[in-house]
Amino acid sequence: RVDGLVIAISRETADTSHINEVVYSGIPVVYFIRKPINEELHCVCSDVYTGAVDAISYFVSRGHKRIGFINASSYWTTSRDRFLGYRDGLIQHGIPFDKSLVQESDFSQESNYQAIRRLMQLDDPATAVLTFKDQVMLDALNCLRFEFASIAPAVELIGYGANPMIQYLEHPPLASLKEQPYEIGQKSGLLLLDLVNHPQTEYAPQLVKFPCNLHVFTSHKQR
Repeated sequence: RVDGLVIAISRETADTSHINEVVYSGIPVVYFIRKPINEELHCVCSDVYTGAVDAISYFVSRGHKRIGFINASSYWTTSRDRFLGYRDGLIQHGIPFDKSLVQESDFSQESNYQAIRRLMQLDDPATAVLTFKDQVMLDALNCLRFEFASIAPAVELIGYGANPMIQYLEHPPLASLKEQPYEIGQKSGLLLLDLVNHPQTEYAPQLVKFPCNLHVFTSHKQR
């Protein structure tokens, strides 16, 4: 049998009972990137909460008050934490929370398009949108340009991931939250090795978070 597992759960996974069986058998398990809500297990991930708060603050500094949010499934702690960061960021700036500005996507292109459409079709549409990944942001950008061309230039977007290829777009989105996948993977491996090498030690579940830093794309820095 294996001595331990580092596990990255896909967004489509809704049942983790098979992983719980491994944990109950005594095999050390470390989640990285995301873990199910309400399960006390070791996890190494991005500090998506603070990242969302920072994104909202940046939107507000640019004059936005109608700030939308496209999130992933609420089954995962990362989705919950992003939402809480979004909500708390609004509260910190005295902006009322409006549930109609929060949409969910399953990460497919059509779902991403539907989410941004709903935000744009509100009586008082969003002027800025935080998305849970850069791919969602790029799909939203395309949808805006093709279906909402008259208002698209005024709608600003921030995603998660800071994909370096975005800087080469002629009209890039506003910004993205840069995560640290290498450091997350490295720390996950080191944590697992520590658990494997000290089997008699009872560790409280460890949650290690790496910061997400706001990366503003070049064309917006002087605005």
